Amino acid sequence: MKILLLNPILYTADNYIIPKVNSIKDCMIYSFGLAFQSLGHTVTLVAADDYQPETVEQYDFNIIFMQTGLKKLFHPSIFPFLPHLPSFLRKEGKQFDLIISSEVFTTASLFSVLFCNKNTLIWQELNVHNRMFHQIPSKLWYNIIGKLFFRNTLIIPRSESAGNFISRFCNNVSPIPVDHGVNLKKYIFSDKKENQFIVAAQLIKRKNVDYIIHQFAGFVETHPHKNYQLAIAGRGTEEENLKKLVQKLSLENSVHFLGFLNHRELNEQIARSIAFLIATKKDLNMVSIPESIVSGTPILSNTVPALSLYIIKNRLGICKDNWGINELESMITNQEEFVRNCISKRTDLSSEYAALKMIGLFQNNLSL
Repeated sequence: MKILLLNPILYTADNYIIPKVNSIKDCMIYSFGLAFQSLGHTVTLVAADDYQPETVEQYDFNIIFMQTGLKKLFHPSIFPFLPHLPSFLRKEGKQFDLIISSEVFTTASLFSVLFCNKNTLIWQELNVHNRMFHQIPSKLWYNIIGKLFFRNTLIIPRSESAGNFISRFCNNVSPIPVDHGVNLKKYIFSDKKENQFIVAAQLIKRKNVDYIIHQFAGFVETHPHKNYQLAIAGRGTEEENLKKLVQKLSLENSVHFLGFLNHRELNEQIARSIAFLIATKKDLNMVSIPESIVSGTPILSNTVPALSLYIIKNRLGICKDNWGINELESMITNQEEFVRNCISKRTDLSSEYAALKMIGLFQNNLSL
């Protein structure tokens, strides 16, 4: 099959600032494209040119960086508008057997449905209304554009909660969710754990890492002789404030800032940890969750991430709002079971398995 991926936003921005990177090969959609390619398909990715890396790269499949327009109205970090996409789809769209467009609430998805509806499926991540402008644009889009133009389009949710949300507005929603999966070739796993918890995130306010540090401080007080450690991987604007908080709590010997780690280095740190800790305020689709699970490391999170229901149902850790000392203790008490369950899910969370599921759902829909 010839597959077109429409995914204008490659990375999550912070406060409208798109991160500058040297490579896009670590982003989720690139790995997903590799999965389709490994299955024998020909892949093309369309992304916004605002996300081009700072260095020149050679890619494994065709990538088209399209110019964005009307940036004051459609900011590229939130709702990018690709003015050349309609003409591209009119001229080239029919050559693709399958077009996968991210989200109902995007102009790229609308263009794809208008010009190539028969071979388009929408891959839905959002499970709540977009917050911009008090949710008014989002509510209007889903209730009018969604119901009018997407009524016959196959929509595959990335999580159960995303499926429940989009089913309120669209009829042809797959009951089977498909997450993006993980390239298992890049991730080792281990059932041997050290006395370490880990956080891997941008060190910015919405990640709520200060909350994690406070909970870990309380946990350490109850285990003064166990030498438990907290590893924090990542960089960001809050790094200095977090280091000052560690000093204030006298945790210099227990909390370690690792800075930026490449995939291999981060995987090794995660694989040896008791649990991967999350307290995000609004991140829905977190690539780090399946990456941790396939590393054999359970998750301790609040219920904000879309995969929280999946974690709970499959006993891959604990998801509870305002988690604290008791939940950190439970991650140790249930460590053997949680780790075993994580390792058993490796195949199900592979990107190739996700790609196969998506193609199967699309082909079944065509035969209806």
